[in-house]
Parts: sequence; C-alpha cells; structure tokens
Amino acid sequence: MPRYKLIPPVVLALPLLIGALITGLNYPLTWDEPAYYSVLMIFGDNYLPSIEELRSYNRFDATPLSAIIFGLWGKIFGFDPWKLRILSVFFSFGAILAFYMISKSLLKKYDSPVNPLHLALLLMLNPYFYATSFLILSDPSSIFFFMFSLLYYIRRHTLLFGFFAGLAILTRQFYLFLPISILLYLFIKKRNLFYRDRRFFGALLSLAMFFPFFYLWGWHLSPAFPQSYLGLPRIPSLSTLNYHLSIMAFYSLPLLTLRPLRSYLKGIFYPLLLLPLFLLKPPLFDVPAHGILYFTLDTILGTYKLIPLFLMWYLGILLLVHLLKLKYREGDEVFLISIIIFSIMMLFYSWISDKYLLAILPMAFLLFATMIKDAHSRALLSWVFVTGIFTGVYSYLLFFKLIN
Repeated sequence: MPRYKLIPPVVLALPLLIGALITGLNYPLTWDEPAYYSVLMIFGDNYLPSIEELRSYNRFDATPLSAIIFGLWGKIFGFDPWKLRILSVFFSFGAILAFYMISKSLLKKYDSPVNPLHLALLLMLNPYFYATSFLILSDPSSIFFFMFSLLYYIRRHTLLFGFFAGLAILTRQFYLFLPISILLYLFIKKRNLFYRDRRFFGALLSLAMFFPFFYLWGWHLSPAFPQSYLGLPRIPSLSTLNYHLSIMAFYSLPLLTLRPLRSYLKGIFYPLLLLPLFLLKPPLFDVPAHGILYFTLDTILGTYKLIPLFLMWYLGILLLVHLLKLKYREGDEVFLISIIIFSIMMLFYSWISDKYLLAILPMAFLLFATMIKDAHSRALLSWVFVTGIFTGVYSYLLFFKLIN
C-alpha cells in the first residue's frame, strides 16, 4: 500500500488515540453509563441471550444489539470499564474511516473541492461523536453499522448494505429511517418497477432482520414504552422538531460558512411561511438536558436563548430549501429523503438530544459539501481547529468534572 494511503487512517486515529491515552479509559462510569452497564452485565451471563432476556429488555428506548455485543466482549475480555471502552473506540474508528471512504467517493462524483479528510475530521470532532467514543453506550456501535450500510449502499452491494442497515436498526431503532427512505425513493422514481431494483431487496433485508424483535415486543419499536402505540408517544412534539432544525444548522456551520452569503439570500423568505410553527411551539424544555447547545444557551442567556435558537432554526429551514434545489445524481436523493424522514420521526420520539443528530449529520455534511463550489483548505482546517477546542472543553467537563 502506498504511504499516502496510510495518511488518512493515521490522522483519523490520532484524536482517538490521544483521548484514550489522556483518560486511560479508566474513569468512573459517567453520563448514561451506569444504567447501560447494568444491562450489558445481564447479557454477559451467556454467550447468546435468551428469548426471555430479549423480551424483557426494557431499560432503554432502544434496541438491544449493542448491549449484547458489549456483554459478549465483557464475557471474553472482562467487564472492567476500560476494557469495554476499548470496544467503543474501535467502533468509532471504524465508523469514521468508513465515512472518509464514503466522502472520498461521493465528493469526487460531484467534483466538490472539499477535502474528504477534512470533512471526516469535522464529523469526528463533533462533541458527541468524539465523547461517546470513550463511553460504554450504544452510540459508537450504531454509528459504525450505519456508516458501513451507507458505504455499501453507494457501492451497490445489496446484501452487505441490507445486513449492516439491519444491524444499525437492531442497535438503535430510529435507523429505520434508512430503509424507509430507500423504499420511498424507489417508489417515487421507479413506480411499478421499484421491486426490480437491488436496493429494494437490501432495504427489505434490513427490515426482515428487525421483524422478529418487532413481533417479540408486541408490535412495538421498543419494549421500553409498551403503553404507546408502536412504542412512540401519542402526541407529536413540534418543539423537538424545531430544536432538531436548530441543532442541525448549528453543527453544520463549519461547512455553511464556506458558501458565499449571497447564495443564502435566494429563498430567504421561505422560512417566514413556517414562522407560526416556531412561534406556537418554540424549542423550550423544562429540563435543559437536551444537549450541550441547549444547556449552554440556557445557562448563559436564560429566556433570551430563543434568539439564537430562532436564528439557527431559520438557517435550518433555509438549508432544507437549498438541498431541495440541489441537482442530485442517481440514488443520492436518498440522503435528502433520509434527513426529512428522520426529522419527521423526531416529532414522535420520546426524547431528543444533540447526539441523535449523529444519525443524519454524516449525510447532511455530504450534501452540504456537494453544494460548495470553491473551498479553501486553510478555511476548513481552521474550522477543524475551532471544533477541536470546543470538543476538547466539552470532553474535559464530561470526563473529569462529570458534568452531564
């Protein structure tokens, strides 16, 4: 292998290696780790979980594959927290490496000047991607399976795409948005011939992998909230949708600022049509635990936090408008449909957090990058540096000050 091909893996491995060396991965259980640790210990009793263990998995509003994998890893290597966190680091490295390969392929197809390595670094240094890489949670494994499903989707490997998409769903059920988006795309584009497309069978395979759990849990997406139809709240929350749009714009800022301001003036009045949506249900929550962005704005600005949240919400609507106008190549509309479907799902999801955005942020990054016609490496690297500082401060507070 030529030496230059080793540069991206080494560069992407360095932040994870530095974090592992600094922390030693041997700090007390923090954030959601204690509850998750108790669940994986149950699955660690045997190499394979029993039907009853799967049926009674009701500690989280999530699917159990990650806890099963951690339990198996612990049974083989031990349940010391630092040993389990090693697995999280491996998952995160594999995920970011897959994203780099996806970026390299897609950005070349669109003749984008954005460097795929810089794009991968921006995603890795998202505070939630980076911080959860050192935690015993389902996020690293779910994003790992999801990234490989996207990789094999763009490479048209039907079985591998469906298999990894199914594993992602079995780790976090909201990844159902991917096969749903593909089926919707095929139905719109190919109408009566949609079932002849190989991607149709890949999407069906991922759904078939989840179906036994869907049946086992009494036709609920998760056993955590069995009182709700399909495991979802009965009343959609427009506040969570508005917050979702705000954080999507916030975490995409590094790429958005690379486009000239005049490009956003086109369609600037479209968000005004949806202004009543924001005014009626602003993103206000009783408990400021929906993510670092909300927590920071609430702490510093109090009730005035609505001002920056509104500005970001407005930008989020503008971004969707611009993405709708983008000229896509065959199959790439699935990324846009996925962003929309996931946003709709957040209307019904029982909880919203900045870290859930990791499900669609990779696709948002890729689509925004294809919109950029002129990008300077120095500008992107400066954003990598700023994002790294932001993430470093957050990680320090989380790991050493144990701030939620």
